[in-house]
Amino acid sequence: MRPAVDCTLDDIPEWIAIFGACPACMRGEQIYKSRLVRMFGKGALLVQIEKRLRCTRCGGRGANRFALKKIPRD
Repeated sequence: MRPAVDCTLDDIPEWIAIFGACPACMRGEQIYKSRLVRMFGKGALLVQIEKRLRCTRCGGRGANRFALKKIPRD
């Protein structure tokens, strides 16, 4: 996978889960790649989408980040 700066949604394989993390209230929740692709397109850069993340608990913006985690493969 390319460095996060150049990483697009299309670069993320299906065995990687995408999470949004809010440092203000410590909330973290999985964000489904299919939803992000519908909203932004498969060529959207993660760093550009990250700027638009909004926490659903506290409403915080700007400091929210993506976290990527490898999920078990069958």
